[in-house]
Amino acid sequence: MVAAVLSWWMLTTPVRHFTGYLIGGGEAEELYTTCGMTIDILSGRLDEQVTTPGARHDCVKEARGRAAYVVIVAVPLLLLGTIAIARGRYPNLPLPGLGAKN
Repeated sequence: MVAAVLSWWMLTTPVRHFTGYLIGGGEAEELYTTCGMTIDILSGRLDEQVTTPGARHDCVKEARGRAAYVVIVAVPLLLLGTIAIARGRYPNLPLPGLGAKN
């Protein structure tokens, strides 16, 4: 469940890339470039803020990292969880009241 929610979150929230710090006043402020959604970036559609080839490369790299997480970590975790539930400590026990003979 956690892997599914985290995967959904990673694919639907906008990708942001860290570009640097804005130093002045009292504190240093972190600056980010908003790249767009993961699926859109991998399809070649980036936000208007991404104007340079370097920023484009960084945004694609961030989106690929998110997609790799979903494929490499989340899918195996979901499969492992499903197998663990199906073959757990008490597999294939009939549920009472669903046609099981007592």
